[in-house]
Amino acid sequence: MRKTIVISIHPTHLTKILKREKIFEYRRLAAKSDIDSILIYETAPVSKVVALAHVKEVISLPLAELWESTKSGGGIDEDFFYSYFRGKEIGYAYRIDEIMPLEKPLSLSQVGLSSAPQSYAYYRGKMRFRFADQPSDISA
Repeated sequence: MRKTIVISIHPTHLTKILKREKIFEYRRLAAKSDIDSILIYETAPVSKVVALAHVKEVISLPLAELWESTKSGGGIDEDFFYSYFRGKEIGYAYRIDEIMPLEKPLSLSQVGLSSAPQSYAYYRGKMRFRFADQPSDISA
């Protein structure tokens, strides 16, 4: 059974995802279970769960291969990429094919968490959300 995780994303990166300038969300650590969606917690100053993203695939590659495979939809430059992954040999990228902003942002407690996830946290609730508008398809 595929699962949903909650991840924290900086507002700058979230804006790029919503504008379809970024379709890969990079991670130093990937969820251990197969996932098909991500609840996005937007970090300060918003500090709320603001969107649900559907994951098309999870890519796991050595860093040079990951960069070459994803740089056109990564929304960051090469220096930032390698700085983020410093000390790692393998990197991960969630390929987002659809993102749906929530009609009303949720607190962490509303999704069963007491603090913002550092890497990720599994969402164990039922998927009952109201969305702001139609899904934004960001397939590449």
